[in-house]
Amino acid sequence: VRRARRKQEERRKSSLYPSKPVRRYTIVQQRQLDADNPRLQGKWMSSRLCKYIYNHTWFQSVVAALILLNFIASAVEHQILPAEGSPEAVVFRELQLIFMVLFTLELGMNFYGEGPKWFWRCAWNWFDLAV
Repeated sequence: VRRARRKQEERRKSSLYPSKPVRRYTIVQQRQLDADNPRLQGKWMSSRLCKYIYNHTWFQSVVAALILLNFIASAVEHQILPAEGSPEAVVFRELQLIFMVLFTLELGMNFYGEGPKWFWRCAWNWFDLAV
């Protein structure tokens, strides 16, 4: 039993990503930490919330799914080649508008969360803006 516990302990210690306990702060403690952090000085809470949501895994997964759906819609549109003014053309135009609005909101959320100084330093943001 002791050997098994030792082996388990060694495996836990030697893992690539050691588990760290999640530190919870009170509102007062968090405000003090934020005031001491130079990257957060002058940022509003909504800006930090936007950055937190934007960098979250589920949000990035939703954006990736939107990119895939946009690609599929574009491919289907170019295979069908609907006539101008037909119901299909109207549907695809509306889909393009919806995707454009969603991607613009995503880009705006990233810009607001990062702030202009840090936003323009990332090449992916330049690429997003160009696309």
